Amino acid sequence: MAKENYFTLLEIPANANTDQIKEAINKKKSQWQAETKNPRKQMQARKNISNIPEIERIMLDDDLREIERQKFV
Repeated sequence: MAKENYFTLLEIPANANTDQIKEAINKKKSQWQAETKNPRKQMQARKNISNIPEIERIMLDDDLREIERQKFV
């Protein structure tokens, strides 16, 4: 299965700035933590939580974010 685009995963627009991205990551962290208690969402939530370092690495780096943005549009 292909990796979900991080713009889609974080539910942010392609033109989101760094502050919006950080805010979205924090919001999703909280959501995914809560979802680990839901048997139906638990597996995906844990996967998303384990991917947070990679999400941050890509989305908080201008060059890597641009590559991800190109895949999004």
